[in-house]
Amino acid sequence: MYAGFWRRFAALIIDNVLLNVLTSVVMAVVGYDFTGRTQPDIARLFLALCALMVIYFLYWPLFESSPMQATPGKMALGIKVTDLYGGRVGFFKALGRNLGKIISGMTLNIGYVMAGFTVRKQALHDKMADCLVIDKNASAEDLVPLAPSKPWFICLVILATLAPYIIIFLTSAALIGFAMKTYAPSAGSELSYSAESSKQNRDYTASSDAEKFSSGSSNNNADYQSNNEAVATFRYTNAILSLISHFQNVYAEQNGGVYAESFAQLEEKIEGFPKGTGTAGRFKIELGKTYVTAEREAHGTTPYYIITKCYEKKDICLYSEDLNFAAEASDKFRYAEPGLCCLD
Repeated sequence: MYAGFWRRFAALIIDNVLLNVLTSVVMAVVGYDFTGRTQPDIARLFLALCALMVIYFLYWPLFESSPMQATPGKMALGIKVTDLYGGRVGFFKALGRNLGKIISGMTLNIGYVMAGFTVRKQALHDKMADCLVIDKNASAEDLVPLAPSKPWFICLVILATLAPYIIIFLTSAALIGFAMKTYAPSAGSELSYSAESSKQNRDYTASSDAEKFSSGSSNNNADYQSNNEAVATFRYTNAILSLISHFQNVYAEQNGGVYAESFAQLEEKIEGFPKGTGTAGRFKIELGKTYVTAEREAHGTTPYYIITKCYEKKDICLYSEDLNFAAEASDKFRYAEPGLCCLD
């Protein structure tokens, strides 16, 4: 008398096959290429998709509220949808029943499986809509007389169904909020760069590099015999430019990606910026839009050259008219003019 789980499942398969065939027909009408080699007109495809949504939305309610009281799949299995008294359901009741399938699916499909073990073989969405699925030849007298489902029971079922999702959502929101509060910088922290913190910047510190390069200048390294003093000065200047580059990146983070145009701006905005950094011996240090340069004029045996450090990159470039010096001093750095250093 009551349609069990497997008969309803078989009817569902038949209905889905029919809908898939109908979908293919509609898409073929609009010229959809199933091989994927061409694409149909966007406007026509959009209208086709809207038509398919309407078909899927109305397929079950229209058939189940019709005089047949069943979809083609249910008719093939000899079953129909009724109210609790074996009568025909209206369109909106049939629509509500099918929308309730969303809740049945959210219970890991347990709502569907209920049709296999409840008294009147009702799935969760049947109970929510006070409907039955019975043999097409069953009469109202054959039905087991049971009271309609209580509204509070339906609400309780819905809340129980949604509870895991609500808990997951609230837990995720709490974890995200905790992470943002824990790891987000506090107000003014971007401005609290002290001289000590700047000395710990990545690979570059003014003091350690000075010691390293100064000690290196006293060694009789065979690679730097010809211009040992000039090379040591060159290496020391790299450290200064790298330090300036670091502070420029800090400045840009605080000012919408715009770099400082003068050392006065860096000294004013960045706490801990070493004063007098703009002068380094005989070098002329200048700030550019994307790089900082240190220009050294020719003096005695020391050739003219320019050192360039890109703000956002690790590149340090050397440009000199004395190619021998450039090859000797910049064994690990690029050889490029200032304007070309940061282009690639």
